[in-house]
Amino acid sequence: MSRQLGRYLPSLFLAVFFWILVAICLQGSITTGPKPTLAGPARIAFTALAIFFTVVTTIRFVFVKEPLPGHCPKCGYDLSGITAETCPECGAPSQ
Repeated sequence: MSRQLGRYLPSLFLAVFFWILVAICLQGSITTGPKPTLAGPARIAFTALAIFFTVVTTIRFVFVKEPLPGHCPKCGYDLSGITAETCPECGAPSQ
């Protein structure tokens, strides 16, 4: 699983980045009253981008399962050391 994490780092980084910007926008409204540091459209844009990248990262991490190199693309069985043309676990052709 840790080898696959690198595929998700760009969208994860962007999600965290935009959530930090949202926190900066909201900080002014919490500490100084009704006057936020970044107002209106910027706050809405940062919040929308943060939500978007969070959803994209979650969907990619949870639902898109790409097989690791040397594993069966259908079931994920480790094919290292196997010389057969098909996967012994599910019968799918090996690459």
